Amino acid sequence: MTGDELSRIADVSEGLENPILRAAKSASNIAELLDAVKTKRYTLARLKRILFNALLGITREQQETAAYSDDALYIRVLGIRQSKLHLLSELQENATLPIVLRRSDAESLPFNAKQTLELTRRASLIRALACPGNASCRDDFSHRLVII
Repeated sequence: MTGDELSRIADVSEGLENPILRAAKSASNIAELLDAVKTKRYTLARLKRILFNALLGITREQQETAAYSDDALYIRVLGIRQSKLHLLSELQENATLPIVLRRSDAESLPFNAKQTLELTRRASLIRALACPGNASCRDDFSHRLVII
């Protein structure tokens, strides 16, 4: 990623792309990179957020567009109680937004909703990679609707 590309990533400002790129050239892991760039002004939390945004390709423009939008693009149902399953059919009949119960439901989404869902899927995959072997960290799209 070039300095110009990094400068467009969400939360990067005031030339922060320069110390990040310098540290990236010499750091052998993420912890070293973060330690090299961290200051009172640039906190660890902010730097982690920037790196995650860069990994996902979230630009400042995308973040601002999402922040000022009052509109949800779809409803993603992750789980439901067995006793409330009847509500799913009511939801599908009455909802003004598309309902996403499984990955195949994304095929009928509008373009911007598909993009958002894909970004969510990528974030979920990255999260799953961060904690291998932990079933609670698995990819949200790798399992069916949870019914309890």
